[in-house]
Amino acid sequence: EPLGEWTVAGGNCATVTKTHIARVSNYFARIKVAEFTLEAGALSRGDELFVTGPTTGAVTFRVDELRVDGVPVETAPQNAIVSIPVPAKLRLNDKVFLLQTRRFGQHTPPVNPS
Repeated sequence: EPLGEWTVAGGNCATVTKTHIARVSNYFARIKVAEFTLEAGALSRGDELFVTGPTTGAVTFRVDELRVDGVPVETAPQNAIVSIPVPAKLRLNDKVFLLQTRRFGQHTPPVNPS
Protein backbone atom coordinates (compact mmCIF):
# COMPACT_ATOMS: atom_id res chain seq x y z
CA GLU A 1 0.00 0.00 0.00
CA PRO A 2 1.41 3.44 -0.88
CA LEU A 3 2.49 5.55 2.08
CA GLY A 4 0.14 8.40 1.20
CA GLU A 5 -2.89 6.12 1.64
CA TRP A 6 -2.55 5.72 5.43
CA THR A 7 -3.99 9.09 6.47
CA VAL A 8 -6.37 11.61 5.01
CA ALA A 9 -3.94 14.50 5.58
CA GLY A 10 -0.25 14.58 4.89
CA GLY A 11 2.39 15.22 7.50
CA ASN A 12 2.23 14.75 11.25
CA CYS A 13 -1.33 14.46 12.64
CA ALA A 14 -0.31 14.06 16.30
CA THR A 15 -2.30 16.25 18.71
CA VAL A 16 0.20 15.95 21.59
CA THR A 17 3.99 16.20 21.70
CA LYS A 18 6.12 14.46 24.30
CA THR A 19 9.44 15.87 25.43
CA HIS A 20 11.89 14.01 27.67
CA ILE A 21 12.25 16.00 30.88
CA ALA A 22 13.37 13.71 33.73
CA ARG A 23 14.15 10.27 35.14
CA VAL A 24 12.77 8.53 38.21
CA SER A 25 15.43 8.55 40.92
CA ASN A 26 13.40 7.01 43.78
CA TYR A 27 9.92 5.70 44.61
CA PHE A 28 8.33 5.59 48.05
CA ALA A 29 5.70 2.83 47.97
CA ARG A 30 4.07 3.52 51.34
CA ILE A 31 3.16 7.12 50.53
CA LYS A 32 2.97 6.63 46.72
CA VAL A 33 5.41 9.44 45.91
CA ALA A 34 8.11 9.41 43.23
CA GLU A 35 11.28 11.46 43.20
CA PHE A 36 12.34 12.80 39.79
CA THR A 37 15.63 14.36 38.69
CA LEU A 38 14.76 17.10 36.17
CA GLU A 39 17.37 16.65 33.45
CA ALA A 40 16.04 18.63 30.51
CA GLY A 41 13.79 21.46 31.68
CA ALA A 42 11.54 22.97 34.31
CA LEU A 43 8.31 21.46 35.64
CA SER A 44 5.19 23.23 36.92
CA ARG A 45 2.00 22.31 38.74
CA GLY A 46 -0.70 21.41 36.23
CA ASP A 47 1.73 19.88 33.71
CA GLU A 48 0.81 16.49 32.30
CA LEU A 49 3.47 13.78 32.53
CA PHE A 50 3.94 10.47 30.75
CA VAL A 51 6.21 7.90 32.46
CA THR A 52 7.44 4.80 30.69
CA GLY A 53 9.79 1.94 31.48
CA PRO A 54 10.38 -1.74 30.66
CA THR A 55 8.46 -3.02 33.69
CA THR A 56 6.29 0.01 34.48
CA GLY A 57 4.61 0.20 31.09
CA ALA A 58 2.98 3.60 30.47
CA VAL A 59 1.56 5.90 33.16
CA THR A 60 -0.02 9.30 32.43
CA PHE A 61 -0.98 11.80 35.14
CA ARG A 62 -1.25 15.51 35.94
CA VAL A 63 1.09 17.17 38.47
CA ASP A 64 -1.23 18.28 41.29
CA GLU A 65 1.44 18.72 43.95
CA LEU A 66 5.13 19.48 43.46
CA ARG A 67 7.79 19.63 46.20
CA VAL A 68 11.45 20.60 46.18
CA ASP A 69 13.34 19.75 49.40
CA GLY A 70 10.00 19.04 51.10
CA VAL A 71 8.62 22.53 50.36
CA PRO A 72 5.57 22.90 48.06
CA VAL A 73 6.39 24.99 44.95
CA GLU A 74 4.59 26.08 41.78
CA THR A 75 7.58 25.54 39.46
CA ALA A 76 10.81 23.55 39.77
CA PRO A 77 13.89 24.53 37.72
CA GLN A 78 16.05 22.24 35.59
CA ASN A 79 18.45 19.98 37.58
CA ALA A 80 16.18 20.09 40.66
CA ILE A 81 15.12 16.93 42.49
CA VAL A 82 11.33 17.00 42.89
CA SER A 83 8.80 14.82 44.72
CA ILE A 84 5.39 14.20 43.17
CA PRO A 85 2.47 11.95 44.26
CA VAL A 86 1.90 9.36 41.51
CA PRO A 87 -1.04 7.03 40.69
CA ALA A 88 1.03 3.88 40.07
CA LYS A 89 4.32 2.26 41.08
CA LEU A 90 7.30 3.66 39.19
CA ARG A 91 10.76 2.17 38.98
CA LEU A 92 14.28 3.54 39.12
CA ASN A 93 15.42 5.14 35.83
CA ASP A 94 11.95 5.16 34.23
CA LYS A 95 11.81 7.94 31.62
CA VAL A 96 9.56 10.93 32.29
CA PHE A 97 8.10 12.94 29.41
CA LEU A 98 6.22 16.25 29.43
CA LEU A 99 3.04 16.11 27.32
CA GLN A 100 2.08 19.33 25.53
CA THR A 101 -0.86 20.02 23.23
CA ARG A 102 0.39 20.58 19.72
CA ARG A 103 -0.71 23.75 17.98
CA PHE A 104 -1.14 22.99 14.30
CA GLY A 105 0.65 25.36 11.97
CA GLN A 106 2.98 26.58 14.71
CA HIS A 107 6.41 25.36 15.70
CA THR A 108 6.47 23.90 19.25
CA PRO A 109 9.45 25.51 21.03
CA PRO A 110 11.80 23.26 23.02
CA VAL A 111 11.19 22.94 26.77
CA ASN A 112 14.46 24.67 27.66
CA PRO A 113 15.77 26.86 24.82
CA SER A 114 19.53 27.41 25.20
